[in-house]
Parts: sequence; structure tokens; C-alpha cells
Amino acid sequence: MMSNAIDMFDQVKNVEFMVITYNEEIQAEIPSFKLKEPSTEEWNKKARIQNTKMFIQINKKMPQTYQEVLAWIYDEHKESHSDCGTVTFS
Repeated sequence: MMSNAIDMFDQVKNVEFMVITYNEEIQAEIPSFKLKEPSTEEWNKKARIQNTKMFIQINKKMPQTYQEVLAWIYDEHKESHSDCGTVTFS
């Protein structure tokens, strides 16, 4: 069973095996894993790629620059959240 858990997590990209610890309370060995978080640069790169893909899919054209993609995103965001932050008194 122990090797099954280790083998299963061995194929996951953002999990790293750390150590096997013996737990007295349950009298069993428990594998410990560490979650590896992508760097800010990796997240930004993935977001940039996904944002550009969505821009192309929805607008049916290639953007001239990434600034065009960002302008589209912020314009879409503004329209969908235009009422946020406003207070109405009656």
C-alpha cells in the first residue's frame, strides 16, 4: 500500500516525496509529500498564454500585441463587474 501511494504521487508534477514517518498512534508508516508551487514567473507565463488563447478564440483574430489582450480582458472585466463598489441609497 505504501509503494502505491508513493507511485501515485510520483507521477504528479507539483508534488515531491519527502520522507516516510512512523505514526505510533495508528502504528503505521505514513509517506509525507511537499506541494511544489510554481513561481510567479511561471504563473504569469501560463496566464499570458491562456489569455491570448481566449482572445483569439473569442475575437477570431490574432492580437497585435499583448497590450491588446490586456485591454480586452480589462474591458470585459469592467463590463461584468460594473456595479461592484457602488452604493445606492433610497
